[in-house]
Order: sequence, then structure tokens, then C-alpha cells
Amino acid sequence: MVCDICKKKSANIHFTQIINTEITELHLCESCAKKKGMSGWSSLGHSFSLPSLVLPKLLEGLTELEIPEKETKCEVCGLTFSELARAGRLGCSQCYKTFRQNILPILKQIHGRVEHTGKVPLQYTRRLVRMRLKNRISILQRKLKEAVAKEEYERAAKIRDQIRSLEKDMDKEQAKWSSER
Repeated sequence: MVCDICKKKSANIHFTQIINTEITELHLCESCAKKKGMSGWSSLGHSFSLPSLVLPKLLEGLTELEIPEKETKCEVCGLTFSELARAGRLGCSQCYKTFRQNILPILKQIHGRVEHTGKVPLQYTRRLVRMRLKNRISILQRKLKEAVAKEEYERAAKIRDQIRSLEKDMDKEQAKWSSER
């Protein structure tokens, strides 16, 4: 990728600004970044990680919290809550569990939720949707047989309509996925 300013050198510093739904990206070479007063970025190199950038901001609110007299301490690394609040960095993976009650309100404030929903590759999402539809149809077919056996024809007709609707949904999804290829 070429620098957005000089249009000559390779851009190795990338900024992304998101305000509401508007995304602005700026790709700069090292010298143009220095000219814009953004020096020091190249010296970081690859020595930083996402947690080291995000966690201090995430834990900023911890310094304002009252630290209890008998402080919680991580069993594995020995980190105390006051050390966590001061450093803005967890000591080990066990710290997430140890300080969970202190960290959850901050996570909720920042992200709006505390559960990680993650992402699933598209091909697996498609399989999952298809599998769920097939399972639902299978369950309804059993219920349909039971309703017919009990001579509950009105209920059977409703179940039959549900099955047809799900089959149409499955066909629509299949057509949509085929057209995306």
C-alpha cells in the first residue's frame, strides 16, 4: 500500500478513525508520519500487542475504585488488585478469573456486554443454519406423524404448513448461497 500523502513510499503506519458509522483511514510512510507530528510510531515496531494497547484503557476506571482492606490476590502470579489498577495490566490468565467481579463492570461499560460472541467463518455459519433447519423439520415431521396417528388433523395441517415454510426457507438460503459463489 502506498502512502496517502507522498504517494511514493510504502505505507507502514495505518490509522483508522471510526465516528458513528463513518470510517476514515489514513495510510502513511514513516517520513510523512514524522512530518505530521506522528513520530515515535515506527519505533514501536511489533513490540506491542492489542491487549497491551487496550487493557490500560479498559482498566483506567479501576484506579477510581476503592481497594478493599483485604485485597484479592491472584493464586498463580500473586498480582494484587491495587497492582492491577496501577499497572493496567493483568499478570496471567488466572487474573481474569480472580479479578472478574472488578473487571466485568468496566467491560460492560466499554462494550455494552460482557459475553464474547465471536465470529464464525461463513461456510460454517451456512452449514449451521442448514443443520438447524433440517433438525427443526425432522422434529416437526415426527410431530406430524403423531398428530395424524391421533387423528388431530387441524394440528397436523398447521405442522405441515410449518414444515413447508421451513423447507422454503431452506431453499431460499441455498439459492442465496449458490448465487454468492
